[in-house]
This record gives sequence, structure tokens and C-alpha cells, in this order.
Amino acid sequence: NLKGVALYGLNHPYGEVMTDVSVEAITLEDCKAYFNTYFRPNIAYMVVIGDITVKDAKKKLGKALKKWEASEVPALTYAKTAMPVASRVVMVDKPSAVQSVVWLGNVIDLQQGHVDIEPLRIANQILGGGMSGRLFTNLREDKAFTYGAYSNFGVDELNSTFGASAKVRNGVTDSAIVEFLYEIDRMRTELASEDDLIAAKASLSGSFGRSLESTSSAASFALNIARYGLPTDYYNNYLSRLESVTAEDVLRVSKQYMNIENITITVVGKAQDVAAGLNAFGTVEYYNKDGRSTESPTFLFMPEGVSLMNVFNGYYTALGGIENLKALTAIHQEASIEIPGMPGTLSMNTAKMSPGSFMMEQTMQGMTVMKMLYKDGKGEKSGMQGSGALEGEELEDLKSQAAYVVDELGWLVEIEKFNFEGQTILDGKSVYQVSKEDKTFYFDLATGLLYKSTETQETPQGEISVTTTVREWQEIDGIKFQKVIEQTAGPQSYVITVDSIKLNSEVKKSLFK
Repeated sequence: NLKGVALYGLNHPYGEVMTDVSVEAITLEDCKAYFNTYFRPNIAYMVVIGDITVKDAKKKLGKALKKWEASEVPALTYAKTAMPVASRVVMVDKPSAVQSVVWLGNVIDLQQGHVDIEPLRIANQILGGGMSGRLFTNLREDKAFTYGAYSNFGVDELNSTFGASAKVRNGVTDSAIVEFLYEIDRMRTELASEDDLIAAKASLSGSFGRSLESTSSAASFALNIARYGLPTDYYNNYLSRLESVTAEDVLRVSKQYMNIENITITVVGKAQDVAAGLNAFGTVEYYNKDGRSTESPTFLFMPEGVSLMNVFNGYYTALGGIENLKALTAIHQEASIEIPGMPGTLSMNTAKMSPGSFMMEQTMQGMTVMKMLYKDGKGEKSGMQGSGALEGEELEDLKSQAAYVVDELGWLVEIEKFNFEGQTILDGKSVYQVSKEDKTFYFDLATGLLYKSTETQETPQGEISVTTTVREWQEIDGIKFQKVIEQTAGPQSYVITVDSIKLNSEVKKSLFK
């Protein structure tokens, strides 16, 4: 979103940002009007791949589409996007981010069939087309800034882009941009070596050959030839055009399509940690997540007379008082989880009973997906992934979850692991920021309650950021409990709704069998 807004602006179709408000504004009548206006056979292409003759295809399609009427379709025009007069640095502040999403590049004018496509394809392959690219070698293998750094470019009737991107740690954001610019400048000023040319051509030739195994590739080739007026042998001659590219060609297109002086740099990350370093590349412009220009964020500061215990005591008071929390001997919560793409609602039961019993069960459509149980120092799991006793880290994790009926009471026992970092603005709220190892908590000054937490988790695909936001609280017997929780883990987001809570004597001991 940020890249499109920065390059094209909100009023261009390539810069438009979809929001909840814009989606909600679309009506069924809007969809019908759009379809009736733009979906017409006189501007459509039909590509058929398979064991069928042209005659048979026309006959079948004519019968199936005979009621589809031709009509004049409005011809929309858009001005070519101009380069900025100087380099731009555009940022969306995400205070909970543990890494920065960096993209830098520029608009290009490159249409289907242009003679520069193959030279630029080779230049891009050398720079950042894969794990053998210079960006990957520099930023990952040499500097260890990221798990991967790549570049790409597009071919389009209006405007497209050349750009390079990576997800990097907050502390090396500016250093990563320096290396991106260094490698792009090398492409613009140095002839590629013969070894680089040979390797790039081999990789691209192999990719092209593998693509021919797909009928969708054949369909797209046929469509492009018809749509853009390409020679009928355009794709037959692709490999020969690729092979004829020289180092001088690569240098020429790098200078033409890879910009340095008027480059646009976009960063989505924690401005508190990275903004100062970004000033070296230009004045930082701030946008919100909807692509609207906004003021510079308010950074973290240490408020006078506020300590970690002040924050915790304020939280305990907001929950209902520490004595009331300590008086809880058991709790049983039933919740439903809405996960996009899942066939149904995931149900989750969680129960705790003093001293040291814990149960968590997830079910879907009446079937147990997973169940974890800890009692009398022993832990076990069951479900679709099998059953068995827990040991090591898994057992210790369950033990820690069973230690307190109210998790937050355990904070006082390990108070030395927490650090009060100060006060800031988060999502328009004044919050106190507290950290513990790789987890950060944000407490709403207005209510004293926990508003959000973030943490970093290791996965087989690398580190991901997990953000938990409390959207609604509920009060039972004078104690506040979380009711609606929104959680984002990497690209996945879901909402947890606590449907019922039972306390103390209402909690059945049979749950822990």
C-alpha cells in the first residue's frame, strides 16, 4: 500500500488503498453497474488451450456466450507518473514492529515487446533475482541484516516500477538502505562480469523452460501476442534474445531504469527506532496505514514520577484490585476463534485451578484438535497430532501457565525481568510501555488496563511478530476480564471472543481429568 501511495498517489488506480470504509461503501448495485459497463465481449479476449479445434471452440463459445451483448466501453486514460524532483523517504509508523519492511525504487516506462525487457531481466537477476543475487549475498550472507533481499520490475501499459525490498531488523534499517543503494549504484556504474552474465542467463533460461510445462503460461503467451500486437514468434525467440544480451546492454538499462538520484524509499516499522537514521536519505514523510499523510509520531519519553510498580499497581486496580485477584482459586473460560479461511469456528476451553492445574482444549465441529493438561507436576497432550506425555520445554511451559490463576500475579515474582520504558502514543492512545525480554506491553493511561502486547517468535520460516490487542473487556463479580481479543501472527489475523467465564466453585474439577 505505502509503495503505491508514494509513487502514484491515492487518486491513481495503482495508488488506491482499500480500507474497511471503502469496502463497506460498495453496494450490490455498484458491482452490477461496473460489470455491465466494463465486461463486454467487444473488448474481451478468450484464450482456449487444449485438445480442441478453432472451429469447435468458436461453436461452443458462441453458444455459451450468445446472450453476451457488445456495448461501448468508456476509455479511461491516466497521466504518466513523473519522477520526484529529489529522493523521498516515506514511512508508516508501526510502534509494535520488531523489524522494518523496506522498499526502494522508482517508476519506469516499459511496455510489452520493448527491446529493453531482456537486458533488464538479466540486470535484475544479477542484482536481486534470487539467492545468488548481489542483494541476497550482501544483506543476508555478508551482513546478516535479513533472511532475504530481492529486486524486481514490472512491464505495464501505464507505469510500472523497478524496486528492491527486504525485511530487516530495526537496528540495521538505515544500514540496509545504504547497502541497497550501493548495489544499485554498482549496477549503474560497473560492467557485469562474464560469470554474472552466464549465471543470470542460465537461471532465466531454466525458469522459462520450466514455465512451458504449464498450460497457463501458453495461455498468457497467446494473450499477450493478441493483446499487445507482438510478433507471433515473440516467445519462440525469447531465448535467442536473452542470449544476445551483452554486459554493455546490462549497464545501459541499469542506468536507464534503476534510479539513484530520485529514488523513493518506503519503510514500515517502528519510527522510534529507525527515523533518526532515515534522515540521512531525506526528510521523512509520514503516512498512516490508509495512505493518508500524517504528522510525525510522538516518540517514547520518561514521565516524571512514574515507575514500573506504578504501572502494575494501576493495572491491578483497574482489573478489580489485587486482593480480589488473589482470592480467585479457579477460572474456566470458553471462547470462539474466527480464523479467515477455516471451514468453521474454532472453540477453545481454558481452565485453571489452584494449586497448579491447567487445561486447554481446542475443538472444531465437535472434534478435538488439541488438548493440553497439567496436574500434579505432570503434563500430557492429545488430539489430531497424537497423544503423549510432555517433557522438557513443553512441560515447563505448561507448568508456568498453571502457576497462577491470574497470570499477571506472576509478574510480581519476577519483577526484575521487567523494564519500564516510558510513555508514548500508540494507535491514538497515550500508553505506558513495559518490556520483558522479547515481549512488550502497552497499558492505556486512560483506563490503566492492558491495551496491546507484542512479541517475537521463532518459526521454521524465521522470526515473526505476534501482536495481541484487547478490543473489549467484561466485568464479572467486580473483576475485569478480556472479552474480545484481536491477534496477528505474521500474515495471519484472527479474533478471539470469550463467550463465558466461570469462577471459583463454579469450575468443575472434572475438567482436569
